[in-house]
Amino acid sequence: MMQELSKTADKKLSSYARKLLLGKPVKIIYKDATLDAFVQEMVVLRKELNGIGNNFSQLVKRIHSVWQTPEQILLLKYSEKKQAQLVEKISEITLHVRKITEQWYQNS
Repeated sequence: MMQELSKTADKKLSSYARKLLLGKPVKIIYKDATLDAFVQEMVVLRKELNGIGNNFSQLVKRIHSVWQTPEQILLLKYSEKKQAQLVEKISEITLHVRKITEQWYQNS
């Protein structure tokens, strides 16, 4: 019975059992296993990208704390530009993964 419950829109066994006993229709949900795998991979990717972004931020802070030569200043400006691009992409990916995940779980 629990296996059948997991395939329905009902979250509680009591609701599912009541519908069965009263002969009411039970809404069955079909999941696309491919999309489930995609969502799981994207969640992992999002965490990894956030970690990379955090490490990069720490690196830039460290660069700020050391004695600055003209070359270090140039490298710092370059790294800050790249950091901004990285953070922007992480934000875009995070937003898209969140939207896909929310949409998928609302439909399940």
